[in-house]
Amino acid sequence: MRKLFLGIDTSCYTTSAALVDTDRKVVGEARRLLRVPAGKRGLAQSEMVYQHMRNLPELLTELLPEARQDIAGIGVSERPRRRQDSYMPAFLAGLGYAEVLATALAVPLYRFTHQENHVLAAVREYPELWGCDLYMLHLSGGTTDWLQVNWEHDSLAVRELATSVDISAGQLIDRIGVLLGLPFPAGPGLEALALQAPLGTYRLPLPRDPERISFAGAETQARRDLLAGKCTPAELAGAVLDIIRRSLRRTLQRRDWAADAPFLAVGGVMANQYLRTELASDVQVAGMTPYFAAARYSSDNATGNAYGAMEKTCRFNG
Repeated sequence: MRKLFLGIDTSCYTTSAALVDTDRKVVGEARRLLRVPAGKRGLAQSEMVYQHMRNLPELLTELLPEARQDIAGIGVSERPRRRQDSYMPAFLAGLGYAEVLATALAVPLYRFTHQENHVLAAVREYPELWGCDLYMLHLSGGTTDWLQVNWEHDSLAVRELATSVDISAGQLIDRIGVLLGLPFPAGPGLEALALQAPLGTYRLPLPRDPERISFAGAETQARRDLLAGKCTPAELAGAVLDIIRRSLRRTLQRRDWAADAPFLAVGGVMANQYLRTELASDVQVAGMTPYFAAARYSSDNATGNAYGAMEKTCRFNG
């Protein structure tokens, strides 16, 4: 009898479900972006919950009819990070469905964080990293976090090394993207627009304090310069990617890293091919080995939770 493992993730802007088998293969996946009105830069938590509750029955109906008798475990994101102050109602939608399904199917339920889900989505592609201590960059719509990840009894212990003091890299992309008339989330559109002008013809300034990770000042400057006609939309799109790259490089250069350590980069912003290429080079210069999930699994998805449920079920329950 085959065994399948269900993952569910209800993040700020994507409803996701996935099935993984004991060979770590994704055998089924469904995800749906939440609808953000044109010109808006986000949604209220109540609207996120509402849309997740509408999306989940359809996505699960798509995945489960032929697989429900084979499900042996469920993994779900219960909150953004494993910290006492980390809470978002959006994750309660997925958690509620996971609890009901685990009870109905009489299978174990494993609770992860959204951040751990991203880690596990990448580890599924690099199983040699399971149990290995590593460094991680989580770059997404709400997060610019440099982290140290250690394993404790097959569970992740994540320690923050550095973070943005204001908006995240993903927020900078989305806010400037919306300013330029791109659909939200703006990452793919901004990446395509940036290709229309030579990179470096217009630049945004980094914070003067080299220890400060900040993008709010760049957003303010970008708005002023676009209004003043100092840059074209394509030049501004390239400048946004350029300042994120320079910020990442500066942080890498100003910290001591364990030689030959694995360095994992995750999050929706890491689906950007330019940033992936530049960061991989900088990580190698810093003496570490870079690992990236496939671009499809860098953005929000539920494969990490499904994979985590598989590993825990098979390791602890045979």
